[in-house]
Amino acid sequence: MLQETIHSALAAATPPPAAPVLGIDGLIAIGAAFLSGVFLWIAGRHLVRPLYALVFAAAGGAAGFAAPSTMALEIGTLYPTVIGAIIGAVVGLFMFRLSMALALAIVLALGAPVGAGFYLKFNPTPAPIESAEPLTEDEMLLDGVPLKEDLAAEIDRLSEEMSWDGTISDLLGGSGGTIDGFQESLEHEAAEAVVEHAKAFIQAFAEEARAEWASLPDRDRMLLSFSTIAGALFGFMFGFWRPKQVAAATTAFLGAAVWIPAGMFLITTFGLPGTDALPTSPRLWLFIWLIVSLAGTVVQWTGLPRKADK
Repeated sequence: MLQETIHSALAAATPPPAAPVLGIDGLIAIGAAFLSGVFLWIAGRHLVRPLYALVFAAAGGAAGFAAPSTMALEIGTLYPTVIGAIIGAVVGLFMFRLSMALALAIVLALGAPVGAGFYLKFNPTPAPIESAEPLTEDEMLLDGVPLKEDLAAEIDRLSEEMSWDGTISDLLGGSGGTIDGFQESLEHEAAEAVVEHAKAFIQAFAEEARAEWASLPDRDRMLLSFSTIAGALFGFMFGFWRPKQVAAATTAFLGAAVWIPAGMFLITTFGLPGTDALPTSPRLWLFIWLIVSLAGTVVQWTGLPRKADK
């Protein structure tokens, strides 16, 4: 009965789909994001290279404009500004090619070992059969990391001290300090406890990763290392050679990541047809995003001029 009452109250307090709570400004922003995402998805490659040239040209022009006064030169600002803008545009075009190469190198350096890992999963290195007892729950914990229960107990203790309702002298311990200072010290102590827990986890995780890497057979380590280096080198060379293809793929994935959630928000806000058919699984949305992004990449690649046509 209580649950039904709560659901009824929430339903009554929720505005209908036709009356969005963001207001007209919020809807305009969401609509602009949707349209921008669609443009990036199907034609974003046309923006990246000119944007690099424009930004660096503006920076070079600003540097050239300020050069005479900064260096105490008795010349006008027109020629230094124009020269700086030209140099900046050339640098921007080079940085566009270089950044696309680095972006693809990073992606393939991370993705190639994943593919190699799948290969090793289905083609494992033969290893001698060893009988061992299964690990206990305590043995599976990362060494040096406080248990979640211990951290929670520490935070609860600090929270009780911060909500102390005794006398001021008891709260301050007769030290002559202030309540605000005492509360700040408790908050600082709580923050340090969380930070120390995070540091211990990262350190223990790194040690576990090193131990896991050392336990791999030489064949597996060689294949994973080679795939990482090969992926990075191939990504850098291909990205530097064909930066427009990389820009097309990057903007297609980015654009899809923008317009899909914006479109879903607009559909659900206004209660448009098909709202009930929208998937709710994050994995399914991830799969949809990948498919839509690949489709946008193909569309942009199809519109790229061939080398022979230039």
